[in-house]
Parts: sequence; C-alpha cells; structure tokens
Amino acid sequence: MSDAQLFEDTFTITSINSQKYDRVSRISCTSTDNLTTFTLDVNTELYPCAVGESLSLALASTLSLDGKDEDAAAGRGGWRDV
Repeated sequence: MSDAQLFEDTFTITSINSQKYDRVSRISCTSTDNLTTFTLDVNTELYPCAVGESLSLALASTLSLDGKDEDAAAGRGGWRDV
C-alpha cells in the first residue's frame, strides 16, 4: 500500500483579489522554495487572509487515516456510481 499523502508544502500568500465577489477572494500563493505556486478561492468571512501569511497545503488520495480506500474495501463504487 502506498502513502495516502500525495503532496505537502508551506506557502506564503503573495496577492489577494477580492474584486469579483463580496465574501470570496482569490488568493495567489508561492511555496517557500519558490518552485510551486497555486491560486485558490477562499471565503474570507470564514477564513480571513492577509498578504504575507503562511498556509500549509496537503493533498491526499483518501481522507481515511489508515490510507485505505473505503469504497473499494466495502465493495461499493466511487462517488460517481451513486
């Protein structure tokens, strides 16, 4: 079995664009080693952000803590098969 965590890094918010929507801002971030960038839409009422703040981002193949695919183990299809 492989590790469920696919990617993890720390990013710094480089810009915030809140022009289009009232409560949602588009933030641009750069990793600490400047090799990776990403853009994310954030509800800034729930999660206020400021330029210069740090964020940790982790991508995983499953939300299960043991890394197992719960749908395959239970004999069910994926979320598209519902």
